[in-house]
Amino acid sequence: MQIIKVQFLKGEIPSGKAYTYFSEETVSTGDMVQINSSAKGVITEVDIPESEIEDFRDKVKTIVGKVVSESKEEPGERFNVLDSLVAQKCYCKEESYPHFAPEDGICWKCNQQIYAEGKNRMGNLSKGISIEKAGSELITGCPHCNWSYCD
Repeated sequence: MQIIKVQFLKGEIPSGKAYTYFSEETVSTGDMVQINSSAKGVITEVDIPESEIEDFRDKVKTIVGKVVSESKEEPGERFNVLDSLVAQKCYCKEESYPHFAPEDGICWKCNQQIYAEGKNRMGNLSKGISIEKAGSELITGCPHCNWSYCD
C-alpha cells in the first residue's frame, strides 16, 4: 500500500493544500484519482515515509482509485488543460525550478488559456502548450501573445 499526497480539484484545477491518503494500487505523481464518491484530485507526492504519518495513521483514508482517461489520442502532441497544469507544476517541483506560468493557465496579458488553442496578435490560430511540453520544459511566456512571465 502506497502513502500518497493528493490535491483536490476545484472545477478542473488543483487547489488548496495536499492531503495524505493510502492507495491500494500503484500510482505516480500527476495521476488523477477518485478520492471518494464525489471528489477527484491530483497526486502531488508518492511513497511518503510511514514515519511522517505515525501520529495520525488511524485517520488516513484510502482513495477509491485512478481516474481512467477516456482519451484515444495517438502518441505525439496532446492537449488537455488539467493535464498540462499538473505536468508543469510537477516538472517545476521535480527540477526545483520556479513556477512562472499562471496557476490556472490563464495568461495575465491576453486572458487566453495557455494550454489550449488560442489566437495570436494577428488574429491567427496559435497552438497552446501541449502536455508533453508542459512536462518537459519550463514555461516562461504565453504562446499566444508572447508575454513573458519572468520579467
